[in-house]
This record gives sequence, C-alpha cells and structure tokens, in this order.
Amino acid sequence: MPSSLEKLIVAIDAPLVDIVWRAAVGFFFLPNYFSLVGADSWWLLVACLLLVLLAMRIGAGVARSVLPFSRSAKQTWAARRTVGKEYDSYQWRKLVGFGVGMVGYLALQRQPNPKAWVLAAVVLAAGFVGSLFWWRVREVAFTANPTAAKV
Repeated sequence: MPSSLEKLIVAIDAPLVDIVWRAAVGFFFLPNYFSLVGADSWWLLVACLLLVLLAMRIGAGVARSVLPFSRSAKQTWAARRTVGKEYDSYQWRKLVGFGVGMVGYLALQRQPNPKAWVLAAVVLAAGFVGSLFWWRVREVAFTANPTAAKV
C-alpha cells in the first residue's frame, strides 16, 4: 500500500500538476542564473537552461531507481514515460512550465534583459505549440495506456 507521501510524489508528476512545479523551477532559474553566472551571453543562458532540464531528467531517474518506491508508483511512472516517449508529451509540458515561470519572473521583476525575454518566449511558445498537439492525442494515449493517467 503506497504511503501518503508516495501518493503525493506520484501526483506531483501527474499531467498539469507537473507544469506548476516546473513553472516554479523556471521562475527561480533566471535569478539564479543572473546571480551565479552574471554573464550576458545568449549561448551561456541557453546552455544553462539545457543543463537544468537535463539535471531534472537525470535526477528523477536516479531518484526512481535509488529510493524505495512501491511497485504501483514505479508502474505508474513507467507507463507515463512510455506515453511520453511515444507522444513526447513530457518535453512539451516541461517547456510550458519553464516558460511560464521564466515569463512570470521577468514580468514581476520588469527585467529589461532582451535575451532572457526571447528565450522565455521561445520556450513558452514551443511548449505551448507542442502541448496543443499533445492534447489532441491525449485521450488516445491514455486509452492505450490507462496506468499513465493514474494519479
């Protein structure tokens, strides 16, 4: 029987909820980048964003394999990864969340950094367009693999 904490962790990775926490990561990405790197390089900004995305992917994989999650949770995550790989849904939702967070930070801070604004807009637009395609096939994907929709 999964614990309440495990149910919460599985729910955090559920579609739509995952966008919220990724938006929080996107929101804090830019101020951390500006304070730690401080560089005004377009390529360094893009590289740091890609590193954060990669670290999140690797971190989740390591956590799934190292921490003692129940068989049910592991099956749910495996089903979601299968659907994500087939339809590339995870990547689009990840970009939507990051883009929302980045735009939110820039809007609240009234940051005049055009490179950050362009990157945030590109990330958000790419995620939004990809998500539109994902929502069109979502029912098919979850009908084919109902475990993936489980929260």
